[in-house]
Amino acid sequence: MAPHSAYVTVATDNHSTSSRITGKYTNIFTAFLILTLPLAVLVAVLLFLIFHYRVTNDVVSGALIQDLAQSDHGVLYVNINPTFLMKIASLSSTVAGFLTTFAVGLAAYPLASAVLKSTRDCLPDALLSPLQYYLTLDLVENAGYMAVWRWLKFAFSKRSKETRPPPQVMTIGRIACASLIFGALVFTGDTWLHLETKPTDFTQVTPLPSEMATYSKILNSNCTSQDNTFNEQWDKPCSLNPNIRNGYFIDPITTLEVFNNISATRSINVVRTGATTHAFLGIPSNGRTQHRDFVATTFSASTQCESATADCDVSRANITLGAGSYFHCKKYTAWWGLVNANPRFFSKHYFTDATGSQNFTGMDAPLNNPFYIGFGGFTDPASGNALKLVQNNDTGVIAQEFGGVGYLFFCKITVYDVQYTAVSGTITEFIASPSNNSVATAMALAESELGSGDLQLRAAADLGALLANNTQDMADAFALAYSRVLLSTVSGALQSSPVRYVQQRTNSILTRVPTAPLYFLVASMGLLIGLGVYLTIMALVAARTKEIEEVRTRLSLQQLVGDRMEPDAARTPIKDLNEIFEGKVAPTGLTKRIGIGKRDPSVGGWEFKIWDPLR
Repeated sequence: MAPHSAYVTVATDNHSTSSRITGKYTNIFTAFLILTLPLAVLVAVLLFLIFHYRVTNDVVSGALIQDLAQSDHGVLYVNINPTFLMKIASLSSTVAGFLTTFAVGLAAYPLASAVLKSTRDCLPDALLSPLQYYLTLDLVENAGYMAVWRWLKFAFSKRSKETRPPPQVMTIGRIACASLIFGALVFTGDTWLHLETKPTDFTQVTPLPSEMATYSKILNSNCTSQDNTFNEQWDKPCSLNPNIRNGYFIDPITTLEVFNNISATRSINVVRTGATTHAFLGIPSNGRTQHRDFVATTFSASTQCESATADCDVSRANITLGAGSYFHCKKYTAWWGLVNANPRFFSKHYFTDATGSQNFTGMDAPLNNPFYIGFGGFTDPASGNALKLVQNNDTGVIAQEFGGVGYLFFCKITVYDVQYTAVSGTITEFIASPSNNSVATAMALAESELGSGDLQLRAAADLGALLANNTQDMADAFALAYSRVLLSTVSGALQSSPVRYVQQRTNSILTRVPTAPLYFLVASMGLLIGLGVYLTIMALVAARTKEIEEVRTRLSLQQLVGDRMEPDAARTPIKDLNEIFEGKVAPTGLTKRIGIGKRDPSVGGWEFKIWDPLR
């Protein structure tokens, strides 16, 4: 189409430079800062708070397992109030809600450049149609959801294809859509983060130097250079201090505290591994009260007992009444003694092997590991329920004159070197290997010479008789009691040593922040920031066009009203569009008034009606 000069209405360079609309770079960088700076600051503050106050667990050893819920991937634990953190996140959706106008404002610069160039070149087909101009002003002035909806209806209509709008018109609509979508993504991420971020109980794990936890138990130096027989310990005490009256504890106070379960540093704990029950020397509650997890070494004992009454051919029928009767065991030939003696009678016989054919004295010969003991006694008369075993014809017990029942137990005791792992008071790993014979000799000798746990063993037999359904149940209860007594007897002789690994647990309430909604929110904010950078670059490129700010400013409802209602003022050189309405102040009652009314009835329709008192 040939150029038409009638379309050229933009002023050129023939007016004074003092009456020119300027400030394009100020407007561009202002819009750039509004589009990017608030979101960038919010992203930086949000991530700084989360990662600065983040709490992590540093596991010392692979054996120290934490709760999976607190070491799972995709979650951050933050030591900050969740309400405060969510207030920071909420600002992002608030800010994103009003950024579309500034995004469209930057997108208007390429459109203004195209309009100015097409106008100067007299290319009317490249200019805006009235509908396109309306939609453009709608986006520039409003840039809301309804404005974008009206643009979308036009963009996908037949009219859009027929009128072939300039690419810049379609671009400005796409920019408005993109900014609204990105804002909606920010809102979605903010809402998602709100729903998933919650306070939670958290156990923080901190590594500690091994020297701070002396929970391991080792033998003293005397024990490692000898077989630990009675004669050898006379000069080098290992598990007891020998004397002519058998001996006494190496550390009496500690030993008695452990016996009575009142020690704050040592205790006899029990763990079951497979079919074996171990009693071991550890610390109270396995470190739960100290909030520590650790890997330590110590010693354990496992005892298996079975009734020997029938094996020794002892029954009610072949013993005498009264104070008691002697027996000589047929199966274990080195075992003989008295049954049904006085009510406090309790006997122990130590053997060198499982045949029970030779007694152990511990004077100058070491003991094998495992070692064997025969126990004989009877339950307290108050244990009347034990007679049910007799009534059931259980051959493992003997009825007696004083009430209760008599019993004979043959027990196998194995001493172990142990490495165990305790996590939150629970034994998670227990590795036991049989100790050297010298270790078993030291422990058995101390227990046999001192006999400090005999009362506890008698009590265990009483309790077992009360609760047992059969003699084996009674023997099992007695076996565990002996393991405890054996380790309690040497508890003061064993020395404390640093553990192999240790970590401190600190319980607190932290904010649980899932990474999925957090990174979704950050990425959505990054899209808006990236959009702002892109639009700024495009605006700066378009701003190289001379007098572009004159056109960009006039792509507004203010210019349209001015051009329609104040054509003289709107078409003169001005510095600001406000001058259109402020340049000529009429006296009161003499200003223009604008109404909307019907046209001539013969024509129909509606129109603006302007009253100008000065004309």
